[in-house]
Amino acid sequence: MKKIAVVGTSNAIIKDGYGQFLQSLLPHQVDIYGLGACSSLHAVFSLLKYDLADRYEYVIFDCCSNDYGFWRQKRLSKHLILAYWSFIFERLRKSGTVPIFLLLTVSSGNRKMVEFYVNMARLFDVACIDISRRFSGIPREELFRDHAHYSLGFQQKIAHAILE
Repeated sequence: MKKIAVVGTSNAIIKDGYGQFLQSLLPHQVDIYGLGACSSLHAVFSLLKYDLADRYEYVIFDCCSNDYGFWRQKRLSKHLILAYWSFIFERLRKSGTVPIFLLLTVSSGNRKMVEFYVNMARLFDVACIDISRRFSGIPREELFRDHAHYSLGFQQKIAHAILE
């Protein structure tokens, strides 16, 4: 049985979020370690607190959209984000756990952070699921139920994209 951990933001943990759909599609195989409005520092915390490297085969990380907000507010630098992920990937590689970036976009300006994450993924040979590319051309009012959370149908599509 392949165990999956999701270290995500509010879209992972809200009712009818992609995390809940993943759990229904893969019963007893998915654990959610999400926290709304968190940066990638939460990924470091979760890795250490919950022994993710030793307990899971895959870890889905969804921090990009919140990192963008913290970076834009000058509360987080790209150098610090890179340092966090360098630490995380080193720990996961030693254990054989596969990291995967889930790149969600909640604003048009977020694309710079998505590209930063895509470049990190290439640098560290990490798979990434760029949801913004999959959903390009879809009007914002269809994609989102509010300012930062995808609507029900798109939450389900995100869960299925993870399974692919």
